[in-house]
Amino acid sequence: MAMPIKSLVNQPTALSQSRQGASSSEVNRLLSAALVSRRFCHLLLTDPAAALAAGYNGEHFDLTPEERARILAIQAKSLQDFAAQLLDLVAEQAADEIAGPDLVYSHSGMAARIGRRPWLG
Repeated sequence: MAMPIKSLVNQPTALSQSRQGASSSEVNRLLSAALVSRRFCHLLLTDPAAALAAGYNGEHFDLTPEERARILAIQAKSLQDFAAQLLDLVAEQAADEIAGPDLVYSHSGMAARIGRRPWLG
């Protein structure tokens, strides 16, 4: 018998603390479903669009269009790798929201602030 994923998401995680709102709980629900169901996890890793469309245990995930696009862009062979890539993407989104347009990412995902440099006049 499958456990409802709503009951699994009762403690804040690093992922939910990195963003505000109900949307982060939906991402947590998605990851929780993958943790408790090997079948759903396999589907998420091999065909994320089908996993999002199917939902889990009769429940669907209410993701923003940005979250959906990010999830569909992930290519991972394990749930650990999937979660790490998702966390990186969420961290980038949070940094964008906080810093605005003067934040630029290097290829390694590290953020560097650029903008007006007073010494350049």
